[in-house]
Amino acid sequence: MVGEKRNLILNIYKEENIPSFEIVRGFRRRFKERKCGFLGTLDPFASGVLPIFSGDYTKLIHFLEDSEKKYLAVIQFGILTDTFDFTGKILKKKSIPSLEKEEIEKMIEEHFKGERNQIIPPYSATKINGVRSYKIARKGVQIEKRKKMVKLIDFKIINFDKEFLEIELLVKKGFYVRSFAIELAERFDNYATVVKLKRLKNCFFEIDESKSIEEITEFDTYNPEEILKNFYKKIKVEEKIFERLTNGQIVKMNGFENGIYFSVKKGAYMMIKIKDGYLYPVRYIK
Repeated sequence: MVGEKRNLILNIYKEENIPSFEIVRGFRRRFKERKCGFLGTLDPFASGVLPIFSGDYTKLIHFLEDSEKKYLAVIQFGILTDTFDFTGKILKKKSIPSLEKEEIEKMIEEHFKGERNQIIPPYSATKINGVRSYKIARKGVQIEKRKKMVKLIDFKIINFDKEFLEIELLVKKGFYVRSFAIELAERFDNYATVVKLKRLKNCFFEIDESKSIEEITEFDTYNPEEILKNFYKKIKVEEKIFERLTNGQIVKMNGFENGIYFSVKKGAYMMIKIKDGYLYPVRYIK
């Protein structure tokens, strides 16, 4: 029956040409749980890892958003579209320059690796005055160019045949592969668009362990501690202190460095901020 809380964490594989929100609707139908959300949106044309959290476990999403993501992309040079991918309207075409794999590697290494400001695509889920950017763009409204700070941790060129570049990208939150393609091509005075995109990894979740929304079951759920321990240190506190934290109280306790930690008691989780010898409750997850 809908309304019964189902705390689940599932590593779902999203097929191409399906919106991320359609996976959420499929999850609700299958598991009868209205409260659910995903970690990191995937463009409709993209495929790959889309972790779904439900029930009280949705509170964990915030603490995992800044983790690494890995993508496999195929970029086509010589074409510019309004969406920065193959689903959009072709705006411009240009003959492709003679490039070598080594030239592209050097360009990425020198100008894209690390932190940098990146263009936010007009067709994106970001909001402008409370409205999704893609909804504004679909109406033909010209959107002023916006940028955000992103980080490319590492990359690996899988193949390059003068027109199509197949590349793996390890990135942090907010990185747009479509924008990367556009800006990389601009460095060579050319155009580019993404024709294939697959997310291989998102946070703790790997593509080899993912399942479709049709085949996945509640027995495939992850234990929160299994995930959290990869990003936060676990601390043990007495039960009465844990209870005080769940009631929103601040507790003095020395011996810990400043930072975010988690604690577990009887299947319940507490995200804790420690600052200058005090424990501050951040989020209670039961």
